[in-house]
Amino acid sequence: MAIFLLFAATLAAAAKIHYVREHLSLLTQARTAQTAGDLLAAEELYNRALAVPWAFGEHRGEIDAALLALQPVTQAKRVTAEIAAEVEAASAAGDVPALLQAHERYRAAQAAAAKAGEDAKQRFAEAAQAAGVEAKLTEAYAAARKRAAQQLEAAIAAKGEPGADGGKAAAVAAADLLRLPAAVYGSEAAQRKEANALLQRYDNARIDAAAKTQELEAVLQLGESIRSWYAAVPWEAPWLASKLDKYAVAELTALEKKDLPAFLAAGKAVQAHAALLGSGGGKAGAYAEAAVKRQFSRAEQLAGARKYDEALELYRTLGSYRDTAKEIAALELRRLEGDPAALLAKAGVSEKPALTASGKAADGNAMAAGAIAGERPRLVLARLAVAGGPAGGEVRLSEGQLPLGLKLRSLRFAGELSPQGRPLLAAEAESAERATHYLLYELQEEDAGLELVLDVEADKLTASGKGKLTAVRPLLDSSVQEERANGSDRSPRRNANENTVPQGEVAKGYLEYKNGRYELVRTELAQSAVDQEAGMNENGQTGLDSVNSAGEPSAEEPLTIQVDQLTEHPGQLVRFQVTLPADGEGSAVVRAGNRTLLLKGLSSYKAGSILITGTYTGEEEVRVNGGRVKAYAVKVSDAKQPVE
Repeated sequence: MAIFLLFAATLAAAAKIHYVREHLSLLTQARTAQTAGDLLAAEELYNRALAVPWAFGEHRGEIDAALLALQPVTQAKRVTAEIAAEVEAASAAGDVPALLQAHERYRAAQAAAAKAGEDAKQRFAEAAQAAGVEAKLTEAYAAARKRAAQQLEAAIAAKGEPGADGGKAAAVAAADLLRLPAAVYGSEAAQRKEANALLQRYDNARIDAAAKTQELEAVLQLGESIRSWYAAVPWEAPWLASKLDKYAVAELTALEKKDLPAFLAAGKAVQAHAALLGSGGGKAGAYAEAAVKRQFSRAEQLAGARKYDEALELYRTLGSYRDTAKEIAALELRRLEGDPAALLAKAGVSEKPALTASGKAADGNAMAAGAIAGERPRLVLARLAVAGGPAGGEVRLSEGQLPLGLKLRSLRFAGELSPQGRPLLAAEAESAERATHYLLYELQEEDAGLELVLDVEADKLTASGKGKLTAVRPLLDSSVQEERANGSDRSPRRNANENTVPQGEVAKGYLEYKNGRYELVRTELAQSAVDQEAGMNENGQTGLDSVNSAGEPSAEEPLTIQVDQLTEHPGQLVRFQVTLPADGEGSAVVRAGNRTLLLKGLSSYKAGSILITGTYTGEEEVRVNGGRVKAYAVKVSDAKQPVE
């Protein structure tokens, strides 16, 4: 037991001797490092000396005092050394955000040291200089600036193609270029000049590359992403709008000449990205609007020339750019107003009319009339209620039966013969014993049929006042002839529809509108009155007033036809009815259905219905609405218009 205790005591003494020696050695090294100015090493050695077991107590006070004096200096050195290491690591990795973070830590530590007092500020400055923090920052920023410029130049040289990495490296370089402090360039102006020169070339290269393979919409989408990127920085990129605007104008110009639907799609893209292209959509927006306006004008010209199908197709195409529902509705209305056959067809008339006429109702809405031949001859009247009115665009149809065997020569609207201003149709047919067989049909009630209000054969029929007509040599009832022969002062009131065959002398009949129809109220048998009335026609003809023509009337009996049959009878004397659009003299250009006619040899005439007798001579070019169209030329030998 004694031997064991002796052995333990010997070991303990040996250990203590070892720790004492270690403690003294560390203390000596700490003093040496402190004297040499290696304060971080001195601090570490003093702390290790304190940690040695069985350290001499007499040295503890010395060590505590040394550590207390060393702490501010070593702390500054430790921080600056860490910052210097972070700067080096970020530069080596090409990590500009990490470099900026290290720089920010340096500025914060620098500010804290300055706030702690002049001594602390001085100690931190010395520590930073010793660690080379600012020199390393300057070197790292210069390297980052150079690296970003090189990567952007490489992207520009590749003509904006993204490359294997999808353009990631170039995008990072662009961001790095703008993240670097202005001091790296010397000033904000110098930074903006250098960065903008590179970024403009880089953006232009990307846009040019996209434009080679993509549609305008995709290129503008790229422009939007570039603009958003600059807004997030933030950074002004004034070249972007002008570059995209110029490109869009070039695309629109090329497409307008060859592909209208594609042009409109491109114009729609410009409209959607107007803010990207500058104020009001830039020049591209103005170009698109002007071009579309020209197309709308062209559609209007087509409609004016009655090329309704072409105008409709154009309006439908333009609908991809702008809502054209209003224009299409107006065009359909215009077609119905200008083409009586079309309005009749819309009303459900399936047969082809032998004669047609167009007019306006008292409310201004379009009307069309047609004479239907066949087993059930009749007049049909279609009335259009404009969309937005009570009827909402409805077309109403009314009918009136025609006498069998009637050979109609003309049909027109004659609302002036209706005292109540109702729709009234005046039809003229051939008569075996008089110049004309006159028939008037009136629409007396809505949604009712056409009422026959006058049926008389006479040499001439004229209006002599409201609700009053005068007929020259009308065919009268035999009882009326006898009463006039006996010298009666007044004839009985009779309906002109009761007329049968002529009895005795030529007479003038006076008719008035009574009880919903024209009634015969008085007749004159004086030969002088009849002669005077007949003499009012310079050509000695009765019925419709004649419009003087340069050609002489032909002894040949004209063939009554429809306008669309004109080319089937070249050189043959024919008769047909058309509507003159305006007053004039000499010649007239008339639209009849889908045909344009040139009537040659007229003298003076008034707008309205006219019965033409003449010869088709071939096609000639005429000017219509600023353009030239082919017209069917007719040499007029006689022309008659109703006397108002």
